Amino acid sequence: MDFLRDRQYKNFSVFILCIGLCIILFQIMLCGNFGKLSKQQYLLQKQLAASSLLEQGVSREIIVKVLSNTDVSEGGKEFLADLGMDESTKAYFIPEVLYTEKRMAVQAVVWGIFLTGGLFAGTVIFLKRREQNYRRAVKVVENFTEGNYSEHLPSLREGELYRLYQSIDNLANMLFSQKETVQPTKEFLKNTISDISHQLKTPLAAISMYNEIILEEAENEKSVRCFSEKTAAALARIENLIQLLLKITRLDAGAISFEIQNYPIADIVERAVQDLKVRAAKEGKRILLEGFEEIMLECDLQWTGEAVSNLVKNALDYTKEGGIVTVSWEKFPDKIRILVSDNGCGIAQEDIYHIFKRFYRVSHGNKGSIGTGLGLPLAKSIIESQGGMLTVESEEGEGAIFIITFMQ
Repeated sequence: MDFLRDRQYKNFSVFILCIGLCIILFQIMLCGNFGKLSKQQYLLQKQLAASSLLEQGVSREIIVKVLSNTDVSEGGKEFLADLGMDESTKAYFIPEVLYTEKRMAVQAVVWGIFLTGGLFAGTVIFLKRREQNYRRAVKVVENFTEGNYSEHLPSLREGELYRLYQSIDNLANMLFSQKETVQPTKEFLKNTISDISHQLKTPLAAISMYNEIILEEAENEKSVRCFSEKTAAALARIENLIQLLLKITRLDAGAISFEIQNYPIADIVERAVQDLKVRAAKEGKRILLEGFEEIMLECDLQWTGEAVSNLVKNALDYTKEGGIVTVSWEKFPDKIRILVSDNGCGIAQEDIYHIFKRFYRVSHGNKGSIGTGLGLPLAKSIIESQGGMLTVESEEGEGAIFIITFMQ
């Protein structure tokens, strides 16, 4: 009887049970009334007989004997039959019986109408509430199909109908979650494609122009060499941009499986700056490493090195000749920090809240930089994907400090 878990079904079943009890009580009452009326008619017949006999001068002893007689003789039957009173006599020819039947019929009709009306009214109320439930469910499902998930079906009550509502609601929640997941993905792809198109437009236009110059001055070896080098630089920038975009996209999509192990921070940093030392030397800059070699960090060696490398590249971009970029690390009871600091131009306050946005480049600093604006966002994604934090502290004209923090 699982259907009784439904509150409306339960209430309606109780209502039907009450109607059944009322019918039983009515039958008991009808039987009582019938007995009462029968008693009244019986006494009335005895009273009429006694009155008639007394008027005829019959003695009280004979009247008592007549009224208490329980034996029916054939002569008595024949006598009453001659008067038209036997089993074949119609009820309407016997006033007492007719009166009793009319009283019983009136009571039966009145109570029958009352009970039938109550049953009909209860059934109508039940069906109306059920229909309201269905209409509400239809409206909510129509909203689901139109993409409106603000309203939910009632599913906290017991019963098969509400279990169905709960299943529909769960399906709607799943569709809503998929929609919420797909929409940002679409926006991300849209913005990424737009950014790629914008970022590739400049180097591709430059390559096209350099190629035209080379074709026009094919005989001029100096011009061909110069613009060939510029073309190679533009192609390198495009390749770097594509590589950075691929890495960020893989991180955003969760397609990177980090190989977390315990590594000396000194090895991670040395790996990160090894190639950049050559660049720093060419530009008249220095990269200093400071920290205890025994400090260990649980991380992915390759990707963490990539993050540190991008921070050092950024520091070199915004540090003038003779500048110093320092990579240091320190251990506290609750955390480990890696700091990349420089004595360059610093970051303006209007820029500091935007530097981790993709393709964002500050409005001052190394004017000759051809950075893509992806190094810092990539570093932040790498660190945060491993459970760390990347923050920055800077004042314009006083350099910048990028801080990688891993809680222990």
